Amino acid sequence: MVKHTIKIAVTGGAGSGKSTVCKIFKKLGVIVFNADKFARDVVQKDTAAYHKIIEYFGKQVVKKDGRLNRRLLREFITKDYHAKNKLERILHPEIILLMKEKLFDAQKSGENIAIEVPLLFELGLENLFDLTVMVYSAKKHKIKRLEKRDSVTRTDASDLIELQMDDQEKIKRSDFVILNNDSKEQLEKDVKKLYKKILNQG
Repeated sequence: MVKHTIKIAVTGGAGSGKSTVCKIFKKLGVIVFNADKFARDVVQKDTAAYHKIIEYFGKQVVKKDGRLNRRLLREFITKDYHAKNKLERILHPEIILLMKEKLFDAQKSGENIAIEVPLLFELGLENLFDLTVMVYSAKKHKIKRLEKRDSVTRTDASDLIELQMDDQEKIKRSDFVILNNDSKEQLEKDVKKLYKKILNQG
């Protein structure tokens, strides 16, 4: 008998701590994937998306080693809505395809799976999952994490956050909310408690 797979989407704003929550899920035995990694995979050198990005943004976005300069691309899209829109139209179909493949593989194996999907609701992908977990963190914490993680200014971090769907809207549309305003130890306790609840429901 094949075990029923629980498919979990982990979402939240930039700097909210989605990746940390996914790492905790992984420690609990869940297969974990990251949509940002999918985004990197689909723009590997000489892929279709890679060439479309260079065609639109120019060779300035290519590093000496041939890889895309993701930091420069991020600067472009935080300042230009049309550039952001174009990049998303190139990347999203490829990312969604990869995501569906991973969910299908998990379904076949019967393993529980969690995928970190920053744009879950924006792209209407919630129906691919059994449940959604929103990671919420106060803006001041998100800015601090983004400054450290991406080596960006406070203003750039704030601009990136403002580009995204409002947290309250995401909370309303999520099945569960994890607060990440405390210590990592507290976050781990909360995720463990949530996963136990999910397993009991499943």
